[in-house]
Amino acid sequence: MEKQQLFEYESLGTGIMLTRFLGGPTEVEIPREIDGKEVTVIGPECFRENGLMVTEIVVPDTVKELKNDAFAYTVMLERLVLPETLEVIGADFLGSSGLLEAYIPAGVHTFDRPELTDRAFNVSPDNKKYFTDGFGLYERNESGVELVAIDISKPVERYNIDESATGISLNALRDALRIGILGIPKNLTDIKEGSLSYNGRVVKDDKGVKSVLVAEGNPKFIVCSDALCEVIDDKTLKIIRYFGSATAVIPENVSVIGFESFKNTPVDRLEIGENVKEIKENAFSGCPIKEIVICGNYMTFGDEDRFTMESVLEQFGKNGKIYDFTMIDEFLLKEYLTDGRVRMITARLLQPYELSEESKEKLFDKILTSLYEVIDLLAEKNDLDTVEKMGKLGFFTEDNIDSLIDKVSGENRKELTAWFMAYKNENVSMKGGFDFSL
Repeated sequence: MEKQQLFEYESLGTGIMLTRFLGGPTEVEIPREIDGKEVTVIGPECFRENGLMVTEIVVPDTVKELKNDAFAYTVMLERLVLPETLEVIGADFLGSSGLLEAYIPAGVHTFDRPELTDRAFNVSPDNKKYFTDGFGLYERNESGVELVAIDISKPVERYNIDESATGISLNALRDALRIGILGIPKNLTDIKEGSLSYNGRVVKDDKGVKSVLVAEGNPKFIVCSDALCEVIDDKTLKIIRYFGSATAVIPENVSVIGFESFKNTPVDRLEIGENVKEIKENAFSGCPIKEIVICGNYMTFGDEDRFTMESVLEQFGKNGKIYDFTMIDEFLLKEYLTDGRVRMITARLLQPYELSEESKEKLFDKILTSLYEVIDLLAEKNDLDTVEKMGKLGFFTEDNIDSLIDKVSGENRKELTAWFMAYKNENVSMKGGFDFSL
């Protein structure tokens, strides 16, 4: 590495790459040549150490490439002149810079991760690869026209994606904290999986995209029950991104729940029926879910169970199943009983989806051996619904019904006493008159 005037540099064979600005003037003109070779590249973090006070940088037309973070940390920068012959712009080339606008010259054909540029875009009208509508940055490529970035510094109540756009790239809407409504045009038919996962709407924050509007006649996407959905065929849908309330009930016409489609949304109750055939990875990661109903199986998580939530959410779509109940069944068999866990066990026994015979017997026995303590837990919550489910499962027999009635009546639990007496009259008044098998 050699030094020449204001820069350290490296030889690239036929050209020179500037590697480090040494400081000095606040107005910097990049040299065209060093040692008889043209300066063709400005290296990564070239101005990091000594560019703090630089207010102006003029780049000559010999420079073809700006590496990652080339002008990063020039916090006082007010003017940057780039040649129209520039071809490549690296990621975050203006990171932590004071410049208010990112200019993209006519010759640029590669702009690496433009979504990290948190400022307005100004694109040369002669650029054949990129264009802007003043808020979004678009790229023309083999598949059509893609939205690749937005100006995240500017609040927009509603943003309609350009009508020529056919797709949204993976990180185009990253950190879109200041868009309220997103409009999808008629011709847009490609939304990369996960591209709406970083839209700014997180669990404890009301900012970010709250709804999506799809133009009439779009053949690929529709809005259904507060979710952006992809039309898979004439009958079923795939959820791309959910924008609804804390209670999410998956519609009957949805067969696929997409990758990260609920990620970080404020959903705390979730209902999924047998119509759902596939759940993609990380569909519900980051959701503060407390209640889940899957194919009739009820799961609830109190404060004492919060440590299990991450593991619970990881079971969606695992091992080729809609939900792998193995972890939940092991959890219920191992942990002490709470009213919530009793509700979960009764739901599993009533709707034994993916429940083995061995686990079924063990779960039944776990409640049966602690029957009186379980009734205490449910009585404290006045949970007659779960008591009724236990009756359907055959927990109450001629051997225990009278002692249960004595117990709840002695505790002055009138509603529960009345229920047990009615249950006895209907089901156990005659010896052997009721089948208590599972």
